[in-house]
Amino acid sequence: MKKLLLIVVLSLFCLISIAQTSNQLIAVHQFNNLAAINAIANPIRGNLAFNLDNGFMYYFDGTNRIQTPTSSSSSNAWDITGNAGTDDFTNFIGTTDNQDLSFRTDNVLRLTLKAGQSHRTNALKKI
Repeated sequence: MKKLLLIVVLSLFCLISIAQTSNQLIAVHQFNNLAAINAIANPIRGNLAFNLDNGFMYYFDGTNRIQTPTSSSSSNAWDITGNAGTDDFTNFIGTTDNQDLSFRTDNVLRLTLKAGQSHRTNALKKI
């Protein structure tokens, strides 16, 4: 009986003392490009794949591979180091509804562009 108790205690101690290693983390399959990801036959819904070419993760929704973040949001993003290939008619920073546009630094409102005022008038509101 004492031997059995000792075995149980030692087994519990071993289970508790095991630290997680990088080999025990979830590994997502890595592919060189999107073509290799799309070539997966019969993917399972929820299947994850990492594209080494563009650095995006993709999941399979049961029908399509969905890029995360979505390609539409990433392609329309303004980069803090600048953007190339912009067209001032289609690319702009602003709103598409009748709402003011606020600029903040250190989460403090510093500048507001008032909605509904022509760019030829003084649309800036000093804070």
